[in-house]
Formats: sequence, C-alpha cells, structure tokens
Amino acid sequence: MTIALAALFFAVVAHALRIRGRVAGHQRLHMVRAGWVSCELWRRASLVAHVDVTGRKTFPLPQETRTRVWRCTGIPLRCKVESLGLPAQVTDTIDSVTATQFDALFSSAFRCTPQDPATKKRTRGMAWAHLSRL
Repeated sequence: MTIALAALFFAVVAHALRIRGRVAGHQRLHMVRAGWVSCELWRRASLVAHVDVTGRKTFPLPQETRTRVWRCTGIPLRCKVESLGLPAQVTDTIDSVTATQFDALFSSAFRCTPQDPATKKRTRGMAWAHLSRL
C-alpha cells in the first residue's frame, strides 16, 4: 500500500512539473478562483521554427501560444493549449505584440477579453462553473 501511494505521489509531482515546464516563459493573463479550484490563462508570443517534411527546420515564423491551466489547491491538474500563427509583418516586433492585438482570432475559451454578457450561458448550482469560461 505504501509503495502504491508513493508511486501515485511521484506521478502527480511529475505531471505537475510537466505542466509547469509547459508554461515556463509565458505571461499570465487571467486567474479565476472558486474555492480550492482555479483556472489560469497564460500566453507567449515568439518565433518558432517548424520542421518540414524533409526533416529540416523552416524559417522562424511568429506564433502566439495560449495555455489554460486548471489547479486544485495549487497543484496543476490539467492544461489545454491553443496556438495561432501570426502575420509575418510582426516578426521584427514580436516582443511588442500585446495580448489583445490578435485576441479575436482565438476561440472564446482562450480570449483575454471578457465575453459579451448576452452570449454567456447561465449555470445554476455550481459555484465553479464559471471556471470553464475564462
């Protein structure tokens, strides 16, 4: 029993470190809390060199990556990532790209601007339901 608990503990720690490494170098945009559960939205705009079909790296292209992380008592449990290729004109000014500049191109769950109140779905009975809508 002790070995099983130790293995479970190390699996949770390894998973938390993997998620922490995924958001390393990102900027936190939002954090929504509901008791012990929280949801964070992180972003990073950078130049990324992709690998083509021949195995060679291509010319670095601008890309913005947003990551949603769900935590329970501070321990990261789950994350979702959405990336978006940016126009080539921002290659020289990638450090000055703001979070709201290309916000409309992301899906609603990954946007940093609040949603329109008329389109919000109403939920009852769940205090943490608003965590799904960041």
